Parts: sequence; structure tokens; C-alpha cells
Amino acid sequence: MPREALKAFDLKAIGIAWALLTACGGDKPASAPEDSLLMASESATFENVARLGPHRFQATTTRQSPEGEYKTTEEVRMAWADWDNFQLQRYRNERLRAENRVLHGKAYAKSGKGRFRQARDAELYRVEMRHSASSWGQVLEPFTGRVLVQSEENAMFNGRPAQRYTLSLEEAPNPSKGHIPLALNGEMWIDETTAIRLYGRLSGRYLKNGDKRKETLIALELNRTEIGIVPVIDRPSEVRRSRF
Repeated sequence: MPREALKAFDLKAIGIAWALLTACGGDKPASAPEDSLLMASESATFENVARLGPHRFQATTTRQSPEGEYKTTEEVRMAWADWDNFQLQRYRNERLRAENRVLHGKAYAKSGKGRFRQARDAELYRVEMRHSASSWGQVLEPFTGRVLVQSEENAMFNGRPAQRYTLSLEEAPNPSKGHIPLALNGEMWIDETTAIRLYGRLSGRYLKNGDKRKETLIALELNRTEIGIVPVIDRPSEVRRSRF
């Protein structure tokens, strides 16, 4: 595939279109040819993720000040077999905040170190799963309209034919209000069959709400591994029943 520069677009649509998939879109340069894989990823949903089959997913997002005055790390871990068998964990600063397990269609959930409760309906947790990996769109939101995506090589990645793209910050006037982007770089590998992101890495800087006193460093790394291997998901012990 030829190297072509493509501008990205409506980055809020990134988080919606995949709830873990890349976005691209409306305002790419008129001279740039369409990249069919990148365009396909715009309309991909969690159904595309399901087509990938059993696998594990992990996404880690870090936000911090340049001087290290504060640092926050959020992590999502997912073990996926199918719609009736999956596990979703959310961490903040290495502490478990919430965990859902669906095993043979039965749902279990807990907050932090609390006990699991069994829910009557697993559909709520399927919906949450669909929106579980919006990290990519959230991290790119401060850079809306300023992301330049360039097609690189295609090769095997995690055992799948995939296309690599690099991301950088496009030069443009700063917005009159909102966040002000300062720097951005990253890469992603998109699966050629399902159009989902197999791997992604982002690193950027921006002024929160344009305030020079609120410079923020933000980074994200996500990865899908053990593709094709059915994860072992254990039934929780000491389960209490929920009214919901």
C-alpha cells in the first residue's frame, strides 16, 4: 500500500465509531486518495471485534503534569471469548475499580475489593463491553482536527495481516477556545480483515482549556494478544444475588 498522508477528522467520532476503533473522516485533503481500510475502521463496531475471535485486550492511559506534580494511570483489561463469556476489569492507579464477568451467559459484577453480585440479566454488561475501549478517542480528543495519519508498511502483526499507520500533529492555527495541542506522535496497526486496531501507541502534550499553567502530558498504549486462544474465565466464589 502506498504511503499517503491523511488528515483525521472528527476525533469525537473516533471514540463513538469503535468504542475502540480508529476514526477518520470528513476533512481530509482533496488530493489524498481514500484509504479503504482506514475508512472501514471509521464504521467498525464491537461486532468487528467479535469477528476477531477469542483474544485479550489491554489499554493503559497516563495523564501527568510536566513537573510530576500529579500522575493518573487508568487501565482496561479484557478477556474475550464470545458474547456469553468475557471478563472486563478497570484499574485506576493500579487499584481495581470494577470488574464484570459473564460466564455461560450469567453475569457477575463487583466494585473494587467488594464481593461479586450475580445479575439477572447479562445484557447490561454486554452494553458496557461494547463501550469498554473508548480510550483511543478520549486521548485524541484534545487534538481534534489536528491529527495527521500516514500509511506505512503492511505486515503480519500478532499473527494477523495488518496495516501500520503513524500519527503526528498537523501544523495549524491554535483554536480560540478549548484545549491547545502542543505535540503528538504515535502509531497503530489495523487488522486487514476486521478493520480493528490490534495495537496502538500515542504520546502527546496540550494546554488544558488553553491555560498555560495546565500543560498536560498524555500517553496511551493498547494491545490485543493471544488471538485465537480461548481465555479461561473462572466463576467467582462467594457470590451474592442482586435485585437488578
